[in-house]
Amino acid sequence: MEKIPPESNIYRAIKSKRWKEQKHLAFLLRREMSDGTPEKELSVITTAKCTKEICFAGQNTCFGELLIIAEQIRELGFDVVPRPLENNSYHATIINLPLYTEETIESAERTARILARHIVAVQERPK
Repeated sequence: MEKIPPESNIYRAIKSKRWKEQKHLAFLLRREMSDGTPEKELSVITTAKCTKEICFAGQNTCFGELLIIAEQIRELGFDVVPRPLENNSYHATIINLPLYTEETIESAERTARILARHIVAVQERPK
């Protein structure tokens, strides 16, 4: 499996204004995706040269990006791996996060808060 270098910047799109204030919310897996199953990997991107017209995360609504370093993710016991999409060669995922279910909610929220403490920058989307 191809590895993302440890010093690589990893960006999580800010899809909600709430995420600016409560950054840990950006690191919770969704309880239910469109197919009814829980999300198992957290989508991120490896570049964020986004503009108002082009969002490399493929989001219709995006307020910017949270920046974390790949090595910090790995030091916490998780990994970030490339998962290029047909329309997004910069797509990657953070793997091994706890699922966000009734049984694992405390672990998932604790993990999300730990990841949020490792954010090194918040990039606002250009207007």
